[in-house]
Amino acid sequence: MAFLPTLKLSSVTSNVTFVVPAGYSINQLIIESTNENAVTGGLRLGTTDGGTDVVLSLSVAGNSLQIVSDATLLKRVFSFSSDQTLYIQAVTLWNSASLNIYFVLCKLK
Repeated sequence: MAFLPTLKLSSVTSNVTFVVPAGYSINQLIIESTNENAVTGGLRLGTTDGGTDVVLSLSVAGNSLQIVSDATLLKRVFSFSSDQTLYIQAVTLWNSASLNIYFVLCKLK
């Protein structure tokens, strides 16, 4: 198993997508809140718009750091043949929260 450098989405303040390249899976997520505002209802991550098949609901407090290990992920989003889009959304609303989201991916053979 080979690890990619960590990929980062900076200053996320609204729903966003992230593409997991073909042949890679999510090994870990790190979510860093960069201001005092919490994401109301937390974050959900899925392979479809509004989906929760990767993370059902993750609490994100203001000025916090969350580490989501592979054991906590419901699905690691993996395909040998095609890129996989991951939807990252507030369960309720963003509430002016600002997040840095880091993805640690691993390449599987």
